[in-house]
Amino acid sequence: MNLLRICALVLLALAGAIPRALPARADDDHRGAWCRLDVLSVNFGQYNVFSAFNATATGAVSYYCSQSTPITITLSTGRSHSYSARDMYFGRSRLQYNLYQDASGSTVWGDGSDGSQPMTISNPPAQTYVRLPVYGILPARQTQAKAGRYFDRIVATIQF
Repeated sequence: MNLLRICALVLLALAGAIPRALPARADDDHRGAWCRLDVLSVNFGQYNVFSAFNATATGAVSYYCSQSTPITITLSTGRSHSYSARDMYFGRSRLQYNLYQDASGSTVWGDGSDGSQPMTISNPPAQTYVRLPVYGILPARQTQAKAGRYFDRIVATIQF
């Protein structure tokens, strides 16, 4: 089984940041199979600590595999070391958020531990670029937050 890891940023930028796509590729010399993984950051933009509504944002994990072999895509916990709530930091100030496989926020995208689920695709299309949305939810009324650029580093891993 091959692993490909790529680091992505989850951003809360009060001044607004530009999402980036980060590419990586892994090869398996034994079978001739390879996969490419691209990540588009989740950028929450400006956050109003007094809003009664959760802030939402969408990023993406995209893959392209040379052969149709089962794949699993996981996302790390980031600095929080927990899937129950991920944390973004600006200095020592922290905001909780999470990343989901669905817009409703019912399936935390992780590695299968701590209530999270990896994205498993048993029969992905060969030689086709597939884009999977990553849904971010930043809970409302985190009034302890200071103004600044909050971020977290999430590692996306594809196993094939």
